[in-house]
Amino acid sequence: MGVHNTVVTLGDRNLDSVRFSEGTTLRQCGNALFGYSQGGDAIPAKMAIPSSPDLVRALVAEIESADIVHLHELWSVPHVLGGLVARIAGCPYIVSPHGELQAWALRRRGRLKRLAWHAYEKRLLLSVSGIHALTTTEERSVRQMDLQAPVKVIPNGIDFKNIDAIIKQFEVQPKEVPRSVPFVLYVGRLAAGKGLQMLLEAVSEIDCYLKGLSLVLVGPDERGLWPKLRAKAESLGIEERVTYLGVVNEPQKYAVFASAELFILPSSSEGLSVSLLEALACGTPVVITPGCNITQEELGIAGRVVDPNPKSIARAVVDILQDQQGYRLMRDRARSLAMQRYSSSTVASQMMKFYTDTIDREET
Repeated sequence: MGVHNTVVTLGDRNLDSVRFSEGTTLRQCGNALFGYSQGGDAIPAKMAIPSSPDLVRALVAEIESADIVHLHELWSVPHVLGGLVARIAGCPYIVSPHGELQAWALRRRGRLKRLAWHAYEKRLLLSVSGIHALTTTEERSVRQMDLQAPVKVIPNGIDFKNIDAIIKQFEVQPKEVPRSVPFVLYVGRLAAGKGLQMLLEAVSEIDCYLKGLSLVLVGPDERGLWPKLRAKAESLGIEERVTYLGVVNEPQKYAVFASAELFILPSSSEGLSVSLLEALACGTPVVITPGCNITQEELGIAGRVVDPNPKSIARAVVDILQDQQGYRLMRDRARSLAMQRYSSSTVASQMMKFYTDTIDREET
C-alpha cells in the first residue's frame, strides 16, 4: 500500500512466528523486567517494565518522523510511554484495547485497574485520536466509558494465501490425531475462562446421540490445567476419546483445522479469537458461545451461537452433524464468510482508511 511501518517492542518478545508485511521495520529495544516474555502472570510481569531506556529512545526517534502511532492493549508501561511520547511530539495516536475495556476484563484485577485508570490510563485515552474495536460488543463497551474519540470496528485478519499454501503443501496431521474417527476441535490456551470443563461434559452428552465422536485439544497449558481436564474426562468415561496435542506447528495446526468436523469455543470472554477465524478460513463450521463476541446474525449458517452450558453445546453439535446436506452448506459458508469479512487484505484496507481519516481529521 506504499506505507512504511515500524514496530517498536521489547527485545525479549519471541516474534519468530510473526510474519511482518513488506515495508515493515522491527525494532526490539531492551528487555522487560520480571519475566514478561516468559508469560509471567504477576502484576510486575504484566506491566512489561523496560529494564533500560532503549525503548524510550526508540519511541522518540521513530515517533518524530511518524504520521500516526498505533498503540496496542492497555495498562502496560510501553503502552503508556508510547502515548506520552506521541502527545509530546504532537503526533496523533490511536489505541487498540483488544477487549481490555469490556466488563469481564475490567473485573479482572479490578482494584488495580481502577487505580491505573485514574492515575494515567483515562488521561491517555481522553487524548487519543481514535479507538480501534475488534467487535461491535467491544465498541459498545468503549462508548460506555464516555471517551470522546471516534471508535472504528475492524476485526482481526486472516492470511488466506498462507493458510491455503500450508494446507496444500502439508497434509500430514500430528500422529496423535484420531485417523478413522470424526472429531471436534478446540484450539487455544488451556485456561479457566475457556469453558473446557463444560466442553468435556458436552462431549459426554453427545455420546448419547453420536457414538465415537472424539475431542482434540490444541494449545499451550501455561497453568498446568491438563491433568485436571484429563481427570474430568476419566470421571465422565470419555478419556479414550479426548486427545491433547499441546502446541503444534503451523502446518499441523491448519491440517487439524481442515480435518475437524467442527471447531468449538465455549469461552466466557474473548476479544475476537484468531483461532475461531482460522477455523472458518479452513472451511470448518463453528459452535461458539456469546462470550466469543460474534452474533448469530454475523455468523449466519457458518455455525451456531449457543448458551454456555453442556446441553446446548451438545444439541448444536448433534443437530449440525446429523444434517449432512446442511453441514456441507455450512462448510462452504464458513470459508466464504471468512474470505469476505476477515481476509487480511480486507482488514488492511479498512485499517488504512482509519489511519488516513484520523490523520486528515487531526490536520484540519
